[in-house]
Amino acid sequence: MRGPRKLEVVEVKSRQITIRWEPFGYNVTRCHSYNLTVHYCYQVGGQEQVREEVSWDTDNSHPQHTITNLSPYTNVSVKLILMNPEGRKESQELIVQTDEDQLHVENRWKDTFVELNMSVPPLQSTD
Repeated sequence: MRGPRKLEVVEVKSRQITIRWEPFGYNVTRCHSYNLTVHYCYQVGGQEQVREEVSWDTDNSHPQHTITNLSPYTNVSVKLILMNPEGRKESQELIVQTDEDQLHVENRWKDTFVELNMSVPPLQSTD
């Protein structure tokens, strides 16, 4: 059994990362039940956070997984772990940095028109 191969980053945003890998061959899927875990870690406030998520997109011809709820501008270490009755195999590890957060400033006056109706008395001469 070989581990997950060709792990690559598909998309990076400020709070999420999407990864893709090569589909598993017949030797992995034919006789065994298996699961694929996305293992990732990053630091927040000086403390290391380690997370694992089961990926359910394993039968797709272009399997991928999106890791969400990340902090902007953060280095994230990602690898895949394949487990079945034959054992455990890991992919290579990727280190990805999330993008900076984009500020969304709403312009409340964009489509607002203000009409002023003012009556101004004529100027009077002081001669």
